[in-house]
Amino acid sequence: MTDFISIGEISRAKSVEDLLDPRIQILTDYNEPEDIKRFLFIADHVKELNLSVPKVLDVGCGNGHISIGLARLGCEVTGIDIDAQSIATANEHYGELANFKVLDVAELGKFFSPEHFDLIVCSEVLEHLEQPTEMVKHLFPFLSKTGKLIVTTPNGFGPREVTVTKPVQKLYKLGFGRIIAMVKRLMGYRGATAQSSNPDLTHIQFFRKDELIEVVKQGGALKLIEFGNANYVEKAFPQSLWHKSNMEKKAKDCLRADQLPNEKASGWNTAWKK
Repeated sequence: MTDFISIGEISRAKSVEDLLDPRIQILTDYNEPEDIKRFLFIADHVKELNLSVPKVLDVGCGNGHISIGLARLGCEVTGIDIDAQSIATANEHYGELANFKVLDVAELGKFFSPEHFDLIVCSEVLEHLEQPTEMVKHLFPFLSKTGKLIVTTPNGFGPREVTVTKPVQKLYKLGFGRIIAMVKRLMGYRGATAQSSNPDLTHIQFFRKDELIEVVKQGGALKLIEFGNANYVEKAFPQSLWHKSNMEKKAKDCLRADQLPNEKASGWNTAWKK
């Protein structure tokens, strides 16, 4: 059996091998290179905190993959989501190692004191919200003075959103949902994502880089410390068709994204501090 990687061994993805490391896969139950790259970004920021037991809040935790990976690295993790099915899934699989609860960020004060968390993760969440700045405003008081906020989100005008998300959502609005679902099944795509059991993962926000930065800054007195790229075209159309089952190609695409301007990437991984 492959052992879990330790927090001391965590580092950013620099090679295909890093993104296909079985120790990371069993740590998080992720196997997609994009997801693993995102997790390594988050975990490396945890490592930089240099705390014995960092307190982490995973907002919009979904099925709990990020939460459980950080818990297995020694963090005290609370995962929250407003989707009851996702929290039920997280508790079923990982409830012994992390604290999962159905909770809106507006209710955090009922359970936690100000500056309680050393790291707050808001991963692939803001794009689903009508008022993303309000989310950041609710989170800001609970971040410690030396803590970090991690925000990851799609590039609203990157390859993935332009060639897949926007056209598909438009077709759904036009009443072609059943046809899209049938085509996806025929192509081998599952209806759900590994990240969440929520059936409604509609993207409401399509951020440009400057817009995302402004959303976070308006939410609190936060300073941007890192703005990195996630992947390039492996989840875009038509490249996703021939990348779908080729993990090595997907990993290479994630690494290629690091050489591109932020505006060219499909997604972003960002870090902030007070």
